[in-house]
Amino acid sequence: MLLCKNTLGGAGVGASTDGVGNPPTDDYFWIQKVQEYYQNDLVVLIDTDNDGVNDFDDLCPQTPVGESVDENGCSEAQKDDDKDGVKNTVDLCLFTLSGETVNSDGCSESQLDSDNDLITNDIDQCPNTAAGVEVDENGCDASLSIKTLEIDNVKIFPNPSMNNFTVNIAVNVLKIHSTTGQLILSVKENTHKKPYDISHLKTGVYFIEIISTTNKRSINKLIKL
Repeated sequence: MLLCKNTLGGAGVGASTDGVGNPPTDDYFWIQKVQEYYQNDLVVLIDTDNDGVNDFDDLCPQTPVGESVDENGCSEAQKDDDKDGVKNTVDLCLFTLSGETVNSDGCSESQLDSDNDLITNDIDQCPNTAAGVEVDENGCDASLSIKTLEIDNVKIFPNPSMNNFTVNIAVNVLKIHSTTGQLILSVKENTHKKPYDISHLKTGVYFIEIISTTNKRSINKLIKL
């Protein structure tokens, strides 16, 4: 392939005449003059990877043999459209937002839902929800949502807590659940507001289900240090 560096109509061609000052009218004469004028300006363009795009314009100069390329000489295996460091052909999440950290599949936490509860990992407060469990907007068991169901002004303190906590009302039954809904502890009859020992629990978030002595129910969140 050949490429002309200069544009047609340079001064050398325009100055050509028929020898007596009149411009020649013969087309062949002009073709010869153009060829003579540009002869030293012709450059042979090379296509090293034989993808049909010369090296001068090829943004991906080492395309593997046989791969189809775009106008820039790049195949899908060479492109990374979302610029996350994972090539398109192996990227399972092609539209990662700029600046997000991704895994080997090209997916960020905002694109993953590890427990398949329809809440992405980046906002899922309960990342290991069991299959089939209905969840709230935080990805937690909806039946254990952080809200007072029947009792107002129920408080557990201190919260966060390292060793124990106390409830500010008389309790008939108190249950401690994990964020996946698993029952961890169940204690009955604590009408004297004695502390509940949680020193044996692992650090994390728990839901405290409280049934009052009047058989009203409340759910609160506890952070175990």
